[in-house]
Amino acid sequence: MELNFSRPRPHRAQAFNFNFDASTRSRAQRMASIERIFDNAMEGEHQRNWYPKRFERNDALFELYQGGDSETFDIEFSVQGDTFRAHKCIFLLKCKHEIPNERGNEEMPIDIDSVTSRSFKCLLEFIYTVKEPELDTGDMAAELLNAANFFGCVDLKLYVESVMVDKFLEVSNAANRLLFADAHSLALLKEAAINIVVTNLNSVRDTEGWSKVRESNRLLEELLDSYAPRSQGDDEIDRLDVAELRNRLQEAGLELDGSRESLVNRLKESAN
Repeated sequence: MELNFSRPRPHRAQAFNFNFDASTRSRAQRMASIERIFDNAMEGEHQRNWYPKRFERNDALFELYQGGDSETFDIEFSVQGDTFRAHKCIFLLKCKHEIPNERGNEEMPIDIDSVTSRSFKCLLEFIYTVKEPELDTGDMAAELLNAANFFGCVDLKLYVESVMVDKFLEVSNAANRLLFADAHSLALLKEAAINIVVTNLNSVRDTEGWSKVRESNRLLEELLDSYAPRSQGDDEIDRLDVAELRNRLQEAGLELDGSRESLVNRLKESAN
């Protein structure tokens, strides 16, 4: 199936009512309004993907990782029964979140239950070698995104997010990808998933995950906002897509992670 990543354009005569006050409108009425609006969607410009700049390998870190039995390792992790050794200072340099010991003890190895063994192995390899992981399935990409988000490895998170948009996003999983992106602050994936939903609503609403999207008034409002025309009074930054927001932030040497709202606010603050 050929996917339509285009951002829909509103019909000029369309009048929008985005009031989701539960006291005045039932969920069924709200959904009927959404469906009527999206039925009038018109083809527009294609969704752009974005990739972070190519990562530069540090030969010293690469040699440390390749050595494998280095006596300088000073931290151990236990993930799904597998043990991994690393350098604490390097790990903390590449991952901005504190190292969690999920079982509350101070002994080694540190037990990690929130990520899979294969995703942790890929994350550790990336930290030392910046080798781009080979992702053959959407499940593997999701596992690695979860691990990168859990430890705060932003470079890996942004790369895998872009791969997921390129290779593992389609009508059949757009609703689930939207929920996943929203939960992990994946602005690029969320924007791409929203564009698929609003241009393929009749198909998406029959897929797994759509019922959960419908339960969220906030996500329904975001779907409608993505379709509504931007006001002429909006700041130019407010009209940028995620790819352009990240390009500008990258040029300014600013943080690229976070929701679309946080990217917009970060860029506005830098312009003041």
